[in-house]
Amino acid sequence: KNRGFLKFISLTSKIFYVWAKHFNGYYLNYMVFLGLIKDDKDAIRTVHWLLLAGGWATTVAMFLNTLKFKKMIGPKTALSLYAGTFPIIVTTLSLLQYQYRAYSWVAAIVMLGVPVNFLPREWQAQHIYQFIVLASLYPYKSAYASA
Repeated sequence: KNRGFLKFISLTSKIFYVWAKHFNGYYLNYMVFLGLIKDDKDAIRTVHWLLLAGGWATTVAMFLNTLKFKKMIGPKTALSLYAGTFPIIVTTLSLLQYQYRAYSWVAAIVMLGVPVNFLPREWQAQHIYQFIVLASLYPYKSAYASA
């Protein structure tokens, strides 16, 4: 009865999670690695809000999973409520738009990594991609750090 809905919301959650992992995680890590946001107080404040929102969404997800496990709510309700946290994360991500535009080449590297995440795990494509990114960005680390 709920199979179609559960498949849809699971796929939506997976796509959202991967997108957030890359833009909440990898993008911010690349920016810190390169030293590109260390002096930007607005960016640092936005990152703090983004991390708080991400922590909140994770807490909500664990709480909903506990309620579902204890059979206090059904899977459809749990997934629907969890999907309700997505707009908050999207809103905080949108606050970084000026960063994405200013460092569009970093955003492009992150964007290229999103589809790599969906390749079969046995290929280890994500690990290979991240190693290539590290090798590519490492020479720029010292250049930006000294600027």
